[in-house]
Amino acid sequence: MTGTQTSFKQVVVNGTRLAYRDTGSGDAIVLIHGNVSDHRTFSALEQMLLTSGHRVINYSRRFCWPNTPINPDEEDPLDMHADDLIALIVKLEVGKAHLVGNSSGGFLALLAARKRPDLVRSIVLEEAPVISLFLPSLPPSVLQILSFLWYHPRAFLPVIKFGAIVIGSVTSAFKNGEDDKALDIFGRGVLGEKHYCRLTPERKEQMKRNIAPLRALLLGKGLPRFLEEDAREVITPTLLLTASETPESQKWIDQRLREVLPNAEQRIIPNASHLMHEDNTLDTFKEILDFVAQY
Repeated sequence: MTGTQTSFKQVVVNGTRLAYRDTGSGDAIVLIHGNVSDHRTFSALEQMLLTSGHRVINYSRRFCWPNTPINPDEEDPLDMHADDLIALIVKLEVGKAHLVGNSSGGFLALLAARKRPDLVRSIVLEEAPVISLFLPSLPPSVLQILSFLWYHPRAFLPVIKFGAIVIGSVTSAFKNGEDDKALDIFGRGVLGEKHYCRLTPERKEQMKRNIAPLRALLLGKGLPRFLEEDAREVITPTLLLTASETPESQKWIDQRLREVLPNAEQRIIPNASHLMHEDNTLDTFKEILDFVAQY
């Protein structure tokens, strides 16, 4: 049966039940979606990967559809998701896996590889938002802002503007209980106006169904602290995939990741934005396949 025809199974890890699909055979590739998303974002890529002689594991993260939703007063720290990913790999007896993560899912892949390098064969990062490489804490101190400006002057303005205009506005909307407004600002800011407007009503509904974990993340502790010294500990072979039409702030983050990760290379996906595996599935697939074949 093909991946989209095979029904999802469920596995209990760290006290929560995750929906997942495990198809194919060979070296395993684990797909890790980002925020305001779930396993469905990888449907087309999953199908392509299944033709390449790999075992493909596609799962929905904790609190994401169709899993149990998050409680209104519950936080959603990314470290917990990294522990879920590690437990999933162990529970499914994957061995060493190739991790493919989009956005915050890429951040999870980095965290998991740092914690358990014995479980990770390679990492593919689709624009992991590791802002702490520039600003170690949010909100940043004056000293951190000045240090950022001094050491990374070209990255400074795009990153600061994105944080203030997009993330700041999204957080304010969440605080005011305006979830629809928050999602609209987030989608336009992260994907760009053109790519956001191209989303189908069904895809926007998927985002809406998964908005609560993003709200919990931004109103809670936010993204974890991951510094240059942490990145240098990740010796796992890493491919950075950057979309040609993604926000400038993310391009600078990816460039910095390429500089500090010991074993990283970078490729550009044309005609795509942050959801590159949806915008340009074929080129994303080719880059992933060429990379994992080396390991």
